[in-house]
Amino acid sequence: MIAMYFGFMTMFAFAKPMMGTILAPGLSLCILLGAGVILGSFALCLVYVVWANRFYDPAVRRIMN
Repeated sequence: MIAMYFGFMTMFAFAKPMMGTILAPGLSLCILLGAGVILGSFALCLVYVVWANRFYDPAVRRIMN
């Protein structure tokens, strides 16, 4: 998540002309990548929840019992 966010912010700071590229009327590369960062954070959250449910929670239950 950190790499996605800081990569986006670095591009926003140092590649403004590229980020301003219009892909479709009303849609720039910046808007598309910003939405990608948001969707990526949801995907990473889903991956963590699946991992925690399969591996972490059973390990904690074994330790507590």
